[in-house]
Amino acid sequence: MAERGYDVSSGARRLKQEARKVQIMARKVYNTIPDLVTESSNDGPLERLEVKLMPTGHKENEVGVILKRD
Repeated sequence: MAERGYDVSSGARRLKQEARKVQIMARKVYNTIPDLVTESSNDGPLERLEVKLMPTGHKENEVGVILKRD
């Protein structure tokens, strides 16, 4: 994110945009959880999302969000 989000001319503003993209991806993955989310969901087990860099095959990486199942 830092490599793609920092630009000499605009500073770290683009980093905030990259972080926002990760938030949106995380929300989309979270919304795929089939169970109804209720107050008792806080009692556990909690859902875990993992953010990781995934190779694209072109010497670059793409940020991805994955639902972790224990």
